[in-house]
Amino acid sequence: MSILNIKKHRADLNNHKVPAISGRSKTLKKDLKTYSQIIRQFTETVANLEEAYSRLQQRVEELTLELRKKSFELRLEKHQKSNIRSFLDYVLLSMNSGVIAIDKEGRITVFNRAAETITGIHRREALGRHYAEVRERLGFSQNPLTALQHTEEYIGLEGRIIQNQASNNGDVRHVRRSVTLIRDNAGRIMGAMEIIEDITEFKRLHKEYQKASNLNALGDMARQFAHKIRNPLGGIMGFAALLKRDFDEEDPRRIYVTKILEGASKLDKYISDLLLFARPMKPKLQRYEIHDLLQKNLRISASRMQQPRRYEFIEHPQPLFLTLDTDLFAEIVSHMQEFLHFWAHKHEPVTVQVQGQPEKHSATISFTFKLINSSHELKLKKEEEATGSFLSQEEGLSLAIVKRLTEILDGVFVISTQQDGFIEIRLIFAMN
Repeated sequence: MSILNIKKHRADLNNHKVPAISGRSKTLKKDLKTYSQIIRQFTETVANLEEAYSRLQQRVEELTLELRKKSFELRLEKHQKSNIRSFLDYVLLSMNSGVIAIDKEGRITVFNRAAETITGIHRREALGRHYAEVRERLGFSQNPLTALQHTEEYIGLEGRIIQNQASNNGDVRHVRRSVTLIRDNAGRIMGAMEIIEDITEFKRLHKEYQKASNLNALGDMARQFAHKIRNPLGGIMGFAALLKRDFDEEDPRRIYVTKILEGASKLDKYISDLLLFARPMKPKLQRYEIHDLLQKNLRISASRMQQPRRYEFIEHPQPLFLTLDTDLFAEIVSHMQEFLHFWAHKHEPVTVQVQGQPEKHSATISFTFKLINSSHELKLKKEEEATGSFLSQEEGLSLAIVKRLTEILDGVFVISTQQDGFIEIRLIFAMN
């Protein structure tokens, strides 16, 4: 029976008129009394039910409110966990080190962008696949799969990855790897993870450092050797000069003495260049306008040449100020002239261009010339190969001095080949 029906029934009972008892039996009176008790009990029961219903309704509202609160907290927690997971995914993707993770079955679950760059394997080709399918392209015997199989971890392994193995010009990357097991809070193994660091640049710098150390040791030895040669050479030149004075102009023996003096002078020049190349230097820097300084030193060094070179100048429209050591810059220009005297075509002008790059805060001095003959033409693309080819030839020491002094002045030396046997040498300095 519904609460509304109960209320209606109770109202009907309250409005019911009991006829006066007149001459009735005691039995009827007793029944009426019982009937009144039943009505009173029924009324009390209805009141209790109404109170219980009110409490129940209040409790339902409280539980509904609490449920909504819990639901909101769960959604918020889920959203926060989703954000944290997304953040961790972005962290993994953005790491400079390559990260490859596999589950217990060996399937790749993580393969970040750095791993893609280092290995040359696209992420979409790796994710979801078994590690064994990409292991051949990586070529590592100690890897996450072996770590799972033998419950081992590997730290600091070095190796090489050859990208694009199918082609003949695959890029070789030197890497350092570590493989660790992934465990849950209870210590159960959930998978394995491989961290790959690209140390190619580190290897290159280490090689350059070793090369520089060897050059420094060679320079020290060359200085000692040059000094040992110069002392007796000075004696030879002195005695040869005295001997030349003792011969008449018509004496044929005077020609031989002259040849000795010329050879000794040339050897002395080589020794001076070797000492200049090998000795340690600390530049004394000052600010100069490069156009005037360059032309002044070209005129001075050209005056020492028996056959001065013809130059065509292309100047920058505005003054360019560089911080240089004038003595070292004079040596650069002088030895560049010596190099050009031997290598440049005598009937072709040398183009000297000064160009400023304000956006890079640098200025470039370039020397463009045609090789003296076609047999000297160098069809090389890499700067170090072209430089090495020149340095291995006669008068190569002059170019080596230009390169070293440019680098001492914090400049950059670049040499490149062009069409029709032309060579361009660029000296790039910081601009003030």
